Amino acid sequence: MNFWEDFGFFKNSVVSMSGYCTQIDHSKPIYRARKKDFKNIDDPKNLTYVPIEKCNKIGRANIPYHPVFYGSFEPACAVAEITDNNEAVILTEWQWKESAKIRAKLFAKIEHSDSLKRFNIQTVEEYHAGIENLKGPIEKNNLIKEMLNDSAHLSDLFLIEHDYFASAILGYEELYRTRISTVENTDAIIYPSIVSKHDVNIAIHPEIVDEYLELKKIWELNSSDLEDLRLIWES
Repeated sequence: MNFWEDFGFFKNSVVSMSGYCTQIDHSKPIYRARKKDFKNIDDPKNLTYVPIEKCNKIGRANIPYHPVFYGSFEPACAVAEITDNNEAVILTEWQWKESAKIRAKLFAKIEHSDSLKRFNIQTVEEYHAGIENLKGPIEKNNLIKEMLNDSAHLSDLFLIEHDYFASAILGYEELYRTRISTVENTDAIIYPSIVSKHDVNIAIHPEIVDEYLELKKIWELNSSDLEDLRLIWES
């Protein structure tokens, strides 16, 4: 089977489950890192998502020719996601506009709750304590439990080493398919980091990036040690 045949089979049989929908605290910045393998490092076009025509590979949360903006809530996590050695890295900080209202799907487990709480990602209040301690109407609790359990199950798809197939299709379903269907749009997905056990990352649809994210700072570093950070641009 080729990629698109596999894609159709997996999409139709697996991704009917859904994560829990949440809101993001817009006061918290997003960090993005990429290897310094390009010129014009102060051009935002080189620091945001990959252009459609160059997005010809599958990624952690994207299929070919469907780019997403990959970011982290921690600068150290952003850098760790892309470097294995002392390569030169460009780290950027992005801030949400005040008008932003971002609808995100959460794919995470209880062990990620400290990270979620630290960055004020608004999940159900009881998430940090565990889904067994929910309070409120039984019907609502059961629905939340079901969504959180699905979320925890699907989060494992983002942790498969060197195999992005399943998570890429899930990213496409959430970030692109919702825009051509009758369901409400998903603007971003939050998923576990593969390099940092308790941290989460974020993938954002390009339209949301263009409309609601602003580049604020650019740093350069020649290793994964954040003490080497050198600020080279600030808005």
